Amino acid sequence: MSDHLRPDDSGLIENAAVGALRPRKGFLSLIMTILKNPFSYLGLLLLLSACSGLFSEGEDDVNSEAIAARYVENGIRRESVSVTLGDTITSVSYLIAGDPGGQRVIFVHGTPGSAKGWERYLANVTPGFEYIAIDRPGFGRTDPNHLVAALDHQAAALEPLLDTRSGKKPILIGHSLGGPIVAAAAANYPDRVGGIIELAGSVDPAQEKIKFIQYVGETPPFVWMLPKWLKNTNREVFALKAELIKLG
Repeated sequence: MSDHLRPDDSGLIENAAVGALRPRKGFLSLIMTILKNPFSYLGLLLLLSACSGLFSEGEDDVNSEAIAARYVENGIRRESVSVTLGDTITSVSYLIAGDPGGQRVIFVHGTPGSAKGWERYLANVTPGFEYIAIDRPGFGRTDPNHLVAALDHQAAALEPLLDTRSGKKPILIGHSLGGPIVAAAAANYPDRVGGIIELAGSVDPAQEKIKFIQYVGETPPFVWMLPKWLKNTNREVFALKAELIKLG
């Protein structure tokens, strides 16, 4: 997966990573240098705090009355549905708008992200269609709080929404890490998916290159400072390469 900007998602660059955490050459010595030098430590701390603020989009409309009012004005509703992810039953939150009897188009965000990233699409639904944008497991208003790395489990979050309307099956649109998720949904539920669209989909395991800052994000005390969605983002891309190999 190459670094790229997410269209209408969070406006931030998504970093790629590989399957499991492992020390890089010089990484431990750098951490020791940071811990010994209070100014370096403070600088990195401030950098991570700033990044956390930039990524605030990940919390989307959870505590925003203004955004909720805008949803009402544009005919966008927030609903939820219970799903089983492996051994866990959870509630998937999503935004929905358009014709209740129309063909469904389901939008799946990347990492980080939320349903809110697709708001402008839901505010301008094509007649005869119903648009849905989900908060993926571990993001926005969807539980659980911890990482859900398996693409099959992420795809299972879509299953209750795969309704056929007037003989027309839903179209799935996945951006970035949402790309392999909609591919997994099409593979797992072939009789219930009408087609998929990949927007800069992260589907090639050979493109997954780890970034140094992601190791830092898994190192105490920094890992303790990250909000749920940012911690899940970091860990999700660490697991992606192995998941793409299984998907292939």
